Amino acid sequence: MLQSKSKLIKGIYLAVDYHPNINFILNRIAKEFGIEPENGYDQEGNLREYKYHTTILYSKFPRPLPIDSKLCQFQTKSGSDISQTRKPKISVPVRITGFDFFDIKDKNNKPGINFHVKVDSPFLRSEFRRGRAFGLPTDYPTYNPHITLSNTVSKEFRDKLKNASNPDYKKYKAIVSKYVGTVLYTNDEYIEELD
Repeated sequence: MLQSKSKLIKGIYLAVDYHPNINFILNRIAKEFGIEPENGYDQEGNLREYKYHTTILYSKFPRPLPIDSKLCQFQTKSGSDISQTRKPKISVPVRITGFDFFDIKDKNNKPGINFHVKVDSPFLRSEFRRGRAFGLPTDYPTYNPHITLSNTVSKEFRDKLKNASNPDYKKYKAIVSKYVGTVLYTNDEYIEELD
């Protein structure tokens, strides 16, 4: 489908998603931590809210731009663009480096706690730098690549994982140690317009 040149774009979202086999690993990690994952596929193969993914760049433009403007012409490393004229697959290794939390605001602007798998990859960091060098703005100038397991963990859960004096701390540290260094493979790099 051809897009009208007058269409306005609010921003660009650049990310990778993961090979379907990775779903099993990430769901197992969530289960070991005793949480219900909010992303990926469930046991019956139904997609939860989103596929497991790692955001590379969330680029909200200061004002909507015409689709033919320079910033809307950014392409993925494999050549996909915002209109998805091409979408070849790209598989790159991404290594688990730990687990962590972000304080967030949910869709209703209520505070929440995000629990995620920290990952790293030269490819992810290179794509972030390439997007920034292209001129794409970001609300997150420090890149922290991760895969969200849940946006709704409790403060108590975070305290158990972070507090060495908590009786469950050793159990959680053992889970972390078991997965650090695990290599996950991406399934695709994609680019979308922001809603």
